[in-house]
Amino acid sequence: MILGSLLSALTLYLALRGVSPWEVARSVKQADAGWVCLGIGSVLAGTILKGHRWYRLTGEAGQKAGWSRVIGAFFAGQLL
Repeated sequence: MILGSLLSALTLYLALRGVSPWEVARSVKQADAGWVCLGIGSVLAGTILKGHRWYRLTGEAGQKAGWSRVIGAFFAGQLL
C-alpha cells in the first residue's frame, strides 16, 4: 500500500510537472458543458454495462449476491 502510494505520487508529479494550474483552470472554464456531460455520461454508461456483464458472467453466485453488490465490487475494482 505504501509502495503503491509512493509510486502514484511519483507518476502524478512526473505527469503534472510544468503544467500551469492557471492554464488548466482557463481551459476548464472554456469547455463546453454539453460535451463534458456527454463524455461523463458515456463513461458511466460503459461502466454500468461492464458491471452488468460481470453480473451475468458470475451466474448463480452473482444472483445470490445481487446486482448492486456485483456492480459495487466492479466499481471498487475499477478504482484499483
